[in-house]
Amino acid sequence: MTESLDGEGVKLLRFAGIVRRALAIALVTSQVAVLAAGISALASRRAQAAGANPLYTGPVNGADTTYGGAILTGSYDGAVSVTNDDDFTAVAIPTGTTQLVNLSTIPGSPQGNAFTLASPIAIQIPHSFYYDDTNNPKNHVITFVAQAPTGWTTEICADSYTNGYYNAGGTGPPPPTSPNCSDNNPGVTCNATNFSGPIDDWIVAGTAGTVGNQFQATYCAPRASGPFFDWYWVIYTIPAGTSLTAFQRYDGSISATATLPASANSTHDELYPGFIALTKSESVAVPGCPSGVTPSYLGQPICPGGILRYSIDYRNIVLGGGQGTEGQMASLFPESRAGTLAITDDGTQNATSQQTISNWAAFSKGLYAALSAGLSTNAACGTTPASACGDTTAGTTFAYAGGQPSGVGATKFIATVGGSAFQLYPSGFAGQTSQGSITFAVQVQ
Repeated sequence: MTESLDGEGVKLLRFAGIVRRALAIALVTSQVAVLAAGISALASRRAQAAGANPLYTGPVNGADTTYGGAILTGSYDGAVSVTNDDDFTAVAIPTGTTQLVNLSTIPGSPQGNAFTLASPIAIQIPHSFYYDDTNNPKNHVITFVAQAPTGWTTEICADSYTNGYYNAGGTGPPPPTSPNCSDNNPGVTCNATNFSGPIDDWIVAGTAGTVGNQFQATYCAPRASGPFFDWYWVIYTIPAGTSLTAFQRYDGSISATATLPASANSTHDELYPGFIALTKSESVAVPGCPSGVTPSYLGQPICPGGILRYSIDYRNIVLGGGQGTEGQMASLFPESRAGTLAITDDGTQNATSQQTISNWAAFSKGLYAALSAGLSTNAACGTTPASACGDTTAGTTFAYAGGQPSGVGATKFIATVGGSAFQLYPSGFAGQTSQGSITFAVQVQ
């Protein structure tokens, strides 16, 4: 059977063809729009990676008159990727006279003792943030959330200076001075008054504005403020009765978010109760046993007349040094103060226990050899009276107890590592020392 089309049928076919062409054009247009959106998103991510993100927060770098340090990159634990979301400020927790003991025998892998705080400790850390509303000049609300380690509290406060924010690229603000928490306004939100008032007015939002394990603050950025940066402080409080572990890293974090356009960034605070760990080890340099005698003195393969060798490894255990754009900024890391790293080994501390407290004076003739500094190796210490014993770091000075000026026969020594100007840096700092070892020997009686 032959099919035929009348005039209306021809019109319908033509109309259907037009519809199909229109749908095809719409599909192509849609695909182009999706592709454009993808390209735009990719360009946004690339721009953000290149430093065009509207919002950054990070450590303080007073020499950076564009971002104030907010754009720095780092790796807060030395393992996560180096980004401007993982930058950090590392600080030492002041522990006063609390004895910090490394129970590990593996250098570089400290296992600290647990201790309980008798009184609260507050740690104040300055930060920077940068914002640019050039492409969207409207009033903006920037929200900051600080997260403290478990059991601690935290608060965000403005800096105490009164000159408002600073335009990026200008002379820059003075260094952060001190936190001003008295201007925090619990329960208030950004409004016309805030936007037209003091530029650096921080509005506390949190749980009724109270200090807690997490704290929220809001910054009201007025329209057309252009690129600028500002300081703020995060205060961590460790309550009395809190148990801490020496040499453990405690992580706090701050996240910042803004809208129009949506942007976010974060930074970290790494807090260390003790950042220089000492690891002491013992070995037999010379057994000193006659032929056929099984060595068993002091639970060691050694006999009277043999030589024991002790080594004290010291190192700065703070992580993340040398990584990212902040990796060489000493102000963001704890180092020992100049000339203050003194290591004491007293062989008279105990007359019976060799395992828990040093007692080498009770069973030896004192130091077998004098101690010197700047040794390329001290691995042979104790093999002969003239063998190299002492510190691998140059400039170390030694003081001896017991009227032994040469060191030989002394039962106690104090080593001032590196001399009066020396500082022990975290690993990764170019041209700086992060680790060394002091080795000495005693002859068993």
